[in-house]
Amino acid sequence: MRPHAIAGPAVSLFLLALLAGLALWNLAAIETLHRGAGRVAELGAEQQAAAQRVLLGCLDLSRSHEATDARRIADGLRETLGRMENSHRLLTATGGPVPEVFASSDTLHALYFEPPADLNARVLDFVATARTILANPADAPAMTAELGHLEELARDHLTDDLLRASRLYRREIFRRARRLRRTGMALLAALLATLGVSAVVVFRPLAKRVDDCDGSVARLTARLEECAVIDQVTRVANRRRMEEILEREIQHAARYDCKLVCMFVRVEDFRAINEEYGPDAGDRLLAEMALLLKNNLRITDYLFRYGGPVFAVLAPNTDEDGAAVMADKIRRLAESNRFHRRIPLRVRTTHSRYECDESAGAFLSRAQGRLDAGEDQASARS
Repeated sequence: MRPHAIAGPAVSLFLLALLAGLALWNLAAIETLHRGAGRVAELGAEQQAAAQRVLLGCLDLSRSHEATDARRIADGLRETLGRMENSHRLLTATGGPVPEVFASSDTLHALYFEPPADLNARVLDFVATARTILANPADAPAMTAELGHLEELARDHLTDDLLRASRLYRREIFRRARRLRRTGMALLAALLATLGVSAVVVFRPLAKRVDDCDGSVARLTARLEECAVIDQVTRVANRRRMEEILEREIQHAARYDCKLVCMFVRVEDFRAINEEYGPDAGDRLLAEMALLLKNNLRITDYLFRYGGPVFAVLAPNTDEDGAAVMADKIRRLAESNRFHRRIPLRVRTTHSRYECDESAGAFLSRAQGRLDAGEDQASARS
């Protein structure tokens, strides 16, 4: 057989093998990106939630006067701090379960390790401050100072920057996924040019896998967006979503001279319920309470989980008399109902009307102030 007769098929086979190998590598990279994306989303959400729980736990520890309660709170704080440190270590490492494709991002490196964000130093400072509080719970002046520093770190948008880091991870995923998809399409085009119709038949399954991976990334996007605005226990919108809607409703109320009321609904003695029935029962109770509220609000009202055992309701086109009727209805329904394990329940409601030219932050602070004032009065009476 003539050498040139062998050279043609040999070159074709070599090109086929080379292009097929590159295409398979591209698909493997997309699958690795997909697997790592889920882990990154979990770590980012865990770190953000842990920061909020640590702050609340330290505040509870400072207010605790019983040795048993203090030990229980301290044990929970240690566990939460361990999770927060582990999540942070994994997110900022160059190896481990988070693929190197995430750890090598210049944008994320700048957010974590360079001014002005310097998120790595702030997270480590936050953890170190919390551990100092745990180490000296009896030293009241030192605890007050450290608590002030911890609250200052929290006010300095620590949790916002953690959420920002999670979003940057997501953007990095999309950018790299798009590049990998473009590379994959170019390889498929080269295969089509080399092999003609037969190549289409051979590589059609590969094209389907690329589309499947694309759909997986899209589903992950939707899941990340949902996690950012939906409370995972009660499945209602969270405080971040509330702040977005409140800005919009205030603009509407100011433009059209409409009424707007913010109502808070607090489940009383929730800590005692958790201690007696367990945290799982407490979560179930909150989920059932959220369902009760959703089923008894108007279609134009908004329901949010504000934090802990507190729910918030934004009621457009409602005056204070209407809010009082709504609050009384909610109290009667909640206290006459029997929730998970037939747990008896008491709720407290407060409501505030939006004042003209008041900012969203001022309105929310005033409404929360009424809730906190009611809590202080209840504590004084007890």
